[in-house]
Amino acid sequence: MSVAYQRVHMHLERLKLKRVADLLDPISEQATKESLSYLDFLDRLLEAEAASRAERRLLAKTRLAHFPFQKTLADFDFSFQPSIDRKQIQELATLRFLANGENIILLGPPEAPGADSAHPRRDGLPALRPSRDQLPVPARVQALHQGQHHRHLQ
Repeated sequence: MSVAYQRVHMHLERLKLKRVADLLDPISEQATKESLSYLDFLDRLLEAEAASRAERRLLAKTRLAHFPFQKTLADFDFSFQPSIDRKQIQELATLRFLANGENIILLGPPEAPGADSAHPRRDGLPALRPSRDQLPVPARVQALHQGQHHRHLQ
């Protein structure tokens, strides 16, 4: 083990780049075999670290949300409720309305007591993925600040 290798690992530990430290050897070997430039080598290491942090952030947010169970729209049986427009729900799942500064209001009867099905109103997992400044503000509060930007869905 060279002195430089040990120093790199010390820096990675101090900077808390755990995934980079774990993948340094395999990606270094791959870079040698593929004759990658230094920049491509660094890009692969940083991409792995960014993906690892995003995954850890999602897991932490999911735990903090205290969801009673974890289900996604992929788990929802649209054939059970044919009146629900699948395309409209999938469009809402993109969270594009957040980027556009729009509100959505979902109207309908409350869920039956004891029901254990995925429900589009309760699929909070996609909302955990955006960064902190993109998280939705409750519609009634945001409506006070933005005025006329509303989209009503029935």
